[in-house]
Amino acid sequence: MNLRNIFKFFSPKPNPVEGVGEPIAGAGDVNILICNDFYKFHDEGKTIGRHLHAMGHKIDITCLDDERDLLKYLEKVKANRKPLPSAFFLDVMGVGQKTALKVIEWFEENRPETPLPDIHFLSQDKSMAINEAMRMRESDSRIMADFVDKDELNWLEEHLSGFMHPHRSPPDSKAFREVLNARLGLSLPLDCGVS
Repeated sequence: MNLRNIFKFFSPKPNPVEGVGEPIAGAGDVNILICNDFYKFHDEGKTIGRHLHAMGHKIDITCLDDERDLLKYLEKVKANRKPLPSAFFLDVMGVGQKTALKVIEWFEENRPETPLPDIHFLSQDKSMAINEAMRMRESDSRIMADFVDKDELNWLEEHLSGFMHPHRSPPDSKAFREVLNARLGLSLPLDCGVS
């Protein structure tokens, strides 16, 4: 049984709650925030954004390093009334479930009229990302948190560029692609090895 199946078994997705994980920007727009101190994820996220932008999609991917940067970013967005991220991909360790709860609290205090964002956990260590997603679901069942394994962004970057490495292993996660499919109306493949 692979880790994703174990994750499903121990932490089934809660029933969707109206207003949670819905698009925040206009239809067809997506604003994603990646908060992770592994700069390879920043590079891959930005490259994915450029590919999608070149295809005519309205997408903005912001990359930050840590919780302090994330909370400062939210305050800056608040001051300028800019569009908020509709999806957060957080690191584990210093920017995990505890930071996700701070993000939810920030939304509830500062933008109560705005649907809560998608929150997922992106890590070089898949088991830690799965653990953070399960903890998130337990602490706030409105958030259908999932994990993103370190290979999903790389796989997607190659898929969008049209050049897939012949020995590329398919990713064990699909949360990043699910967000893009739902918010941009794409049909990125989700079944490439994911059970």
